[in-house]
Amino acid sequence: MPLTRHFYELDEVRSALRTCLRVRDEAALFWLWELVVSREEDFATAILESEGFYGLDTDDWVTRYSNGSVHDLLSACQQPTKRTFARRAAAEPFVALLNPVETEAEAATEAAADFWLGLNDACKRKNVLAATWYIKNTQLSQDAVWMALALIDSSVRTRGGPLEAQVAAVKRICLGAPSVEAAQKQWDTWDNLIGRRSARQYAIPDGALTPETTRGALPTKYTNIADIREPMGLLAEGCRFWKTAIQAAGISMTGDAVCFPDDDVLENFYEQYFPDDIPDEWSAADQQKSHGRGRLVEKS
Repeated sequence: MPLTRHFYELDEVRSALRTCLRVRDEAALFWLWELVVSREEDFATAILESEGFYGLDTDDWVTRYSNGSVHDLLSACQQPTKRTFARRAAAEPFVALLNPVETEAEAATEAAADFWLGLNDACKRKNVLAATWYIKNTQLSQDAVWMALALIDSSVRTRGGPLEAQVAAVKRICLGAPSVEAAQKQWDTWDNLIGRRSARQYAIPDGALTPETTRGALPTKYTNIADIREPMGLLAEGCRFWKTAIQAAGISMTGDAVCFPDDDVLENFYEQYFPDDIPDEWSAADQQKSHGRGRLVEKS
C-alpha cells in the first residue's frame, strides 16, 4: 500500500484522522498534518467535510468536540415543557422571522419557540447530541431550521442533503476548539521535524485499523513489518510526495528493484530523505508505530 511522508500506510493515516475526529482525540491534528506533508490534501479535505468540518480555515481544521453527558441527552429527549415569560420572549426574534404558515396557530408558535430555545441552549452548552435531537425531531421546515442555525452562528453554510448538512452545522457550532495560536504552534513544531524519525509522533490507533485498512484486512498470522524496514521499493507507488521525489531524482523501478542513475544520486537521496538512518535501523517500537501484525482474526 502507498506510504506517507513518514512511512505510515496511507489508508491507515486516513482512517486515523477520521477515527480521531469522531472520538474527539486531539491527535487528529497530527494525522491531518501527515496527510498535508504527504501532499494528500484532497484526502484530508474529503475526510474533514465528511465529518462536518465545513468552511473552516486551515488553522481551525482540527478541534475537539465537547462531550454531552447522558443526563443532557435524556433531558433533550423529554417532551418540551412550558417556558417562563422571559425565555419565551427570547424566542421572539426567531419566531418573527418565520413564514406565517409556520406559526399560524398558537400551538405552532409555541412549538417554534420551544425549538429555538432548546436548540440555542444546546448549542451554547456545546452539546452536539441534544442540538441534533432538536433538529431531527422538529416539525418546522428545513428553511426554518437553517434560519435558526444561521442566527446562532453566522458562519453556518448549507451543504449536502438538508438533514445531513444541518447536523454537520451543529457539529461546527458546538466544537470546543483550542486556540488557533496553540494549534499553529504545534503544527510549526512538527514542520521542524519533517523527514526525521521523531516526526512519527503517534502510533496508528487500534480503533483505526478497520477491515478497510492494510493491517485491518491482514490476518493476525501475517505481518507487514518488511514494508517499513525496506521502504524504497514502495516509494514509487507511495503518496504524492514520494512519487514526486522519486521522479525528480531520476530513480526508476525494474520490477521490485530500485534503479539509481548513479552512486551520487543514491547518496544524495538517502542523505536528504533518510537523515536518521534507514528504517531498518530503527527500534522495533519505532517501526511498530505504523507496521506489524495484522488484526483480522480468521475463522477456524
